[in-house]
Amino acid sequence: MRYGATVVTGRSYLVSRDDPHALRLAADALHEWEPCWDLDVPDRFARLYEADGTLYGFCVGDAMTVSHNHREQRLATADLIVVPRELALDIEPEVELIALRHSGAPPDHFRERFIQVWGFEQIAAGAGEELGRAGCVAVIPAEDVRYPLTYSLTNDWPLRGSTRMNSVLVIAYGGGPCHVTAGAARARHTLAAGDALLMGPGIEFAVEGDGRSGVVTLFHELGQQGRRLDAARAGRPAGPEFDPASRRPR
Repeated sequence: MRYGATVVTGRSYLVSRDDPHALRLAADALHEWEPCWDLDVPDRFARLYEADGTLYGFCVGDAMTVSHNHREQRLATADLIVVPRELALDIEPEVELIALRHSGAPPDHFRERFIQVWGFEQIAAGAGEELGRAGCVAVIPAEDVRYPLTYSLTNDWPLRGSTRMNSVLVIAYGGGPCHVTAGAARARHTLAAGDALLMGPGIEFAVEGDGRSGVVTLFHELGQQGRRLDAARAGRPAGPEFDPASRRPR
């Protein structure tokens, strides 16, 4: 599966299939905004490996299996896999991910002990039934400052927001079309399963539709440092070790 990006406005990019050159345009725009971030889609039969940073892979396919150190883990649609630097993973039968690379500081719990025991981290999105009437659930909430991003799922329920000083990636996972209205002109974009829309800072947007979609907020490196300081002042510092009571690979 290959993706590309068609420019929607000067600060928004519609990420769709079969255009790697256009994908580079979106990745360049994201990297220009914050050099720690890069956007990519691994080749269908690639070995998952990131030499220069932490890889955040959002599963746009289903029934994938990742293998490491004789341990196999099944990945479902909308799951997030977080891969430490210099760790190689095999995924079968095909790689179907939208990937974000972050070359800044890794999550605090990605220390030697975590990598030796777990190797990688899977953050399961669930089957979607927990969305319920609220229509939105936080997979990585804003309070979890270990990660330089937040991740929410929405299903058949309007979600309105603003990118503010951040960048936002909306990913369509299927079950029906995902509609994103973005910008002062209120341009409406329909995303098919596996498509995404990348929006830069300062854009008002709304997400709705019949299917399931993910909303990923990417923080500027200075903003991430500010989040961590605010959490520490509030008595919620990010611990250096992995907390068994929190999410972990199953």
